[in-house]
Amino acid sequence: MADFFKSLLDIVSSNLTIVVFIAACGLFLAVIMEQLQILAKYDGAMKAKVASGYNSAMKIMVINRLGAVLYFVFVAFAIDTGISPQRLSSFFIGTICALAVVNIGVFSVYFRRFKTELTAEVRSAGRVEHKRQEDLLALCVFAATMLNLLGLTIPLLLSAKFPDYRMTLSNTGFLFNTLFTIINVFIIENYLAKLIDKKDDRLHRIVVSILGIRILGQAGAIGLLMLVAFA
Repeated sequence: MADFFKSLLDIVSSNLTIVVFIAACGLFLAVIMEQLQILAKYDGAMKAKVASGYNSAMKIMVINRLGAVLYFVFVAFAIDTGISPQRLSSFFIGTICALAVVNIGVFSVYFRRFKTELTAEVRSAGRVEHKRQEDLLALCVFAATMLNLLGLTIPLLLSAKFPDYRMTLSNTGFLFNTLFTIINVFIIENYLAKLIDKKDDRLHRIVVSILGIRILGQAGAIGLLMLVAFA
């Protein structure tokens, strides 16, 4: 049995492109599902089915976990078999670019869908009243997006650059993830929940803003990845 697994690992390690592709699919699923769960809650609220929306979001997060499992298992294997930091960073950057393209598409759809509501909300007097809260929310969305992506990539990239400390470096990702979770749950999700409970018309604009700001966060993550990879 041990010989069988050793032979299997030898075959897989000789095809790193396949390993990296599976890891990329896992990373893509993990990140995009986290975003789709917000849209599921939003659509549930718009249909007056808040509980169903939250249930759909939880189902989507199951796919998020499956993607995370694929990602971490296969990217760890790629690092253990000696993938170069440059190749690994190219895989990370390519995946985040794909995420950004999908986000741009979703943003365009939701922007066109609620263009009338968005214009009316921007012109309303309530815009000034809530501006400070919304500015803070925008900053938190940007920070959370960066922390999420960098926590999933930078520690593993450093593990490839410094393999002697790969276990320690890879586990620093939990620090990023903890900060992301705190910001996401206690600020972003909390703000959205209040808007949903109050049936606040600003919900349309806030959701579209979150989509747009996440695109900026992904662009920032790509820049930092390039700095770390080629420093």
